[in-house]
Amino acid sequence: MSVIYEYPNKPQAQDLDAIHAAVAASAMVDKAIEFCRWDEDAAILQVVWADALDAADKTILDGIVG
Repeated sequence: MSVIYEYPNKPQAQDLDAIHAAVAASAMVDKAIEFCRWDEDAAILQVVWADALDAADKTILDGIVG
């Protein structure tokens, strides 16, 4: 079951390829990002993983999309 991490208040287009590249280059243990999606109307970025991230990986992800 996939886990969706949502980041609201993203009114400008997000570089989804850059998010994937930053995850791959990061110190994250779990780099199995499935996909990410930016909803222009709701201004929400969604990043989807196969499993829930541990606290350290979630902190790194927050920094990447922040």
